[in-house]
Amino acid sequence: MPSWLVAALIWLAAAALFGWSLWGQWRDLSLRCRGAQAEGEVTSVRVSTRPKGGANCTPVVCFTTADGNTVVAEPPVHRSWQGRFTSGSRVLVYYDPDDPKRIRIRGHAYLLPGLFVLFGGLFLTGPTVVIIGHLAR
Repeated sequence: MPSWLVAALIWLAAAALFGWSLWGQWRDLSLRCRGAQAEGEVTSVRVSTRPKGGANCTPVVCFTTADGNTVVAEPPVHRSWQGRFTSGSRVLVYYDPDDPKRIRIRGHAYLLPGLFVLFGGLFLTGPTVVIIGHLAR
């Protein structure tokens, strides 16, 4: 298989990962900037086991929206550690007023998608140079 074709396939895979991660970071940032905020309480921490051992811990949060509705929701990102969220903890919740179950919790880091954006962008550079070099011939 020609090296430029391999580079193009790697580039497509990296671009897909980069795009997916960038979209996730954009949604998270837009929710933090444009979403509503409420003080919430961690009602429980849901623990689920992973197939290869260990556990994922997800805080379940109860909060009241600006229009008075009580919502129980959990963030979309699960962690392999208990962290600082325990039952009864008070947290700041960012939520989508149109879909209050879509939340983010302040202090609940979303590092992995950010790392995908960083490394996806860096990984795109190498194949891009190879493809441009091939096209410039």
